[in-house]
Amino acid sequence: MKPWKRDGDALVLVLTADEATMLTRLVAQVRQVFVAVRDGEADHADPVIERLFPAAYEDEELADEFRRLTSDDQAALRLDRQRAMARDLAAHATVEDERVRVEVPEESADAWLAGIGDIRLVLHTRVQQGPTNHLDLTAEDLAQFQAVVDWLGYAQGSLVEAVVSE
Repeated sequence: MKPWKRDGDALVLVLTADEATMLTRLVAQVRQVFVAVRDGEADHADPVIERLFPAAYEDEELADEFRRLTSDDQAALRLDRQRAMARDLAAHATVEDERVRVEVPEESADAWLAGIGDIRLVLHTRVQQGPTNHLDLTAEDLAQFQAVVDWLGYAQGSLVEAVVSE
């Protein structure tokens, strides 16, 4: 991956084909988390759901009521971010050396920043669960998750730098 660059009113990310495929898959997978929340099918005991939609109150009844009243809107906002990312990724162009050029309108930068943050949060939560969680992740799996979290952090940081550059 090359760092994000400004190109007029757009922000451009150049990825390898494998990186573009991975990011597209991550967007789709994380989108399913928000669909499950929106549709009332999420397991609120899942650490990822707890982290993305934390309890607003210590009292369990109040926390459940708050979650019932707000989680649809929160999930919808996060779904919109992931959809914006998916749209921009799908509209990519292949450039020299089989690299993928993703052009993002400046007004979509916030969606990308928050959307990448959501993906990082999901992956980081899984890494923090360790190898003995319900997903049966091995230490090698967790190391790969951490590498992706770090890669996404670089992407997010370079996007911030591109946004603030003139």
